[in-house]
Amino acid sequence: MSKQRSLLQSFGAVMVLDEECRHIQAVSNNLTQLLGMAEPAHQPLTLGSVLGKRLSRRLSKELQGQQRLAGPLAFSRGAIRFQLHAYRTESSVIVEIEPLNPLGKRRLLGTVNERLMRLAEATQQEELLDYLVTAVQQLTGHDRVSVCHFDTDWHGLIVAEARGGHLPALLGQRFPASDFPLTLRRAYESHPVRLIEDTDAPSEPLVPKGTGANLRHCFLRAPAPARQRYLRRLGVRGAP
Repeated sequence: MSKQRSLLQSFGAVMVLDEECRHIQAVSNNLTQLLGMAEPAHQPLTLGSVLGKRLSRRLSKELQGQQRLAGPLAFSRGAIRFQLHAYRTESSVIVEIEPLNPLGKRRLLGTVNERLMRLAEATQQEELLDYLVTAVQQLTGHDRVSVCHFDTDWHGLIVAEARGGHLPALLGQRFPASDFPLTLRRAYESHPVRLIEDTDAPSEPLVPKGTGANLRHCFLRAPAPARQRYLRRLGVRGAP
């Protein structure tokens, strides 16, 4: 695996476990800081010290005979709520941890349901796309949300946009297929949902190095340098 694919975004953290979910083989360098834990002095981290014994047992039980967890598991450290996702890859289990949205599950689900009902009422494609970008912008707080249509040759056209008043418009702008190389297209095919929280944030390595963990399908994987440079040229700080 390339060096870049072993780097992770810092808004979450990653643990690499053995197949039985008994031992931690590697962690992202920011794990203890993200979870508000004290650095262990002379002893290695244990799954119980990170997640607690009950959640550790639940994680192991729910992954038995499964490729991935059926859904995220939530836990608290201090006043902060987190959620974790876990899946198997080769001879390891990858656990991804990120803080929960402070909006709260009930309020967020209610807001999403309301937006879905409004989307269902749209009768024209233009109306649907305009409402879609507005709804996503309101939910996420992003300065700009846009929809790009690709033709059969992978040339792009921005067909809908919601933006803050201080940003230049991209609606109607065309992008050549060269802006979307084959590797990026394949990445979107295998990972239709990706989040780049901050293109300027430093990436976090796995420690110790050289574990050989496969992070190819990791949601928190840092974007490739070419992708970061492209987004910066567009003036984009973060992107889904």
